[in-house]
Amino acid sequence: MSTVSAAAAAGAASDAAEAPKKRVLVPIADGTEEIEAVTVIDVLRRAGAEVVVVSCEDGRKEVVCSRGQGLTPVPHFSAA
Repeated sequence: MSTVSAAAAAGAASDAAEAPKKRVLVPIADGTEEIEAVTVIDVLRRAGAEVVVVSCEDGRKEVVCSRGQGLTPVPHFSAA
């Protein structure tokens, strides 16, 4: 890594450490592609965001993804 890119990376890291943590809502519903949901959640968390995953399905916590895999997000989202 060159000196310039190392300095830029260090500056970006210190800026990220000082900035308030972003909070991101990721809604999921039945039929969600597993890899798409998990990849988005992973990338956001690696970037330092607080990720909140919610179900859009009424009355159920678990979401059944496109290939039958169940995902259980923490809170349930209600449009009410």
